[in-house]
Amino acid sequence: MGNIKADGGGVERSADVALIYVGSYGSGIRCFRQNLDTGELTVAHPPLDVADPSFLAWHPSGAYLYAVCERDPGRIAAVAVAEDGSLTLLNTEPTGGTSPCHLAIDAEGEFAVVANYSSGSVSVHPVRAGQVGARTDLVQHTGTGPNAERQEGPHAHMVSFTKYPRMVLVTDLGTDQIMTYRLEPEGTLTQMGSAAMTPGSGPRHMAHHESGRLYIDGELDTMVDICEVRASGAMIRSVERHSAMVGEVPSGNLPSHLELHGKHLYVANRGANCISVFETDPWRPVIDVPTGGDWPRHFAIANGFMYVANQNSGDIAVSRLDGGVPGGFQFAAEVPGASCVLPVQSS
Repeated sequence: MGNIKADGGGVERSADVALIYVGSYGSGIRCFRQNLDTGELTVAHPPLDVADPSFLAWHPSGAYLYAVCERDPGRIAAVAVAEDGSLTLLNTEPTGGTSPCHLAIDAEGEFAVVANYSSGSVSVHPVRAGQVGARTDLVQHTGTGPNAERQEGPHAHMVSFTKYPRMVLVTDLGTDQIMTYRLEPEGTLTQMGSAAMTPGSGPRHMAHHESGRLYIDGELDTMVDICEVRASGAMIRSVERHSAMVGEVPSGNLPSHLELHGKHLYVANRGANCISVFETDPWRPVIDVPTGGDWPRHFAIANGFMYVANQNSGDIAVSRLDGGVPGGFQFAAEVPGASCVLPVQSS
């Protein structure tokens, strides 16, 4: 199936095996071989010792991946990926904030943008020859929300580049806002707009639909907003709201990651410990599928299988997608503090 990119870097894939990386709290970055027939995971390489790499992202070349080190103070780590999939730490840089929980790399592979959760700030770092440089900007969010316990201040949670060149969206769980920035050529952020979401909703993750719609889950109210996006992302307006679960929402449920794939939207629900499946055109609730573990923080789809990082039970669960719906999750691998699943993508 070739390399993920044809630039001399990246990971080789054979006809029946691919690689999947897992970020975690406390157990580094793990690398597994994926059996493309069964979905089975086996250890491919020893873990890379990185401090609390809770979220991972690819460089567009496929030769490097990047991790946020979710600590106080926070750092971003650059990692080289060899052809056999093994990892080498290149360097780390402070983000200027605390508890960074998400990052994104621009399409040209020139900058990394990081969401610092606890401090509610966004940092920008140049990427050169794979390594991350000292930050070129640090934007501090301000404000609060009605949930006194969780929204006492800003909490930047996710960074996402849009289809418009160098336009960046950032969710802020603490202020119930979606901030829009333009990433300038010198690595600074210029604010282009902000959108107020439902008070107390706590916007966490977002997913871009090919139609231009934006799907955003509320961690604090277990809802999904379907938003119109205009003016290159500078104008965002919620036009529909739906429950983030198909069935009854248990007390204390906290949605985490959501993702679009084909005609389906998937939402991971912590507390209910399930993946909730919806059809999007039109909206139709389908099913809540138990993940078989505790606290599904993140998931990813790779070669017809869905892999879920169950943080509290410390495992990766896998299910084949039958017609886009998980058929039932099974234990795939032990990863203490599992928090993020990053498959190798084919070119």
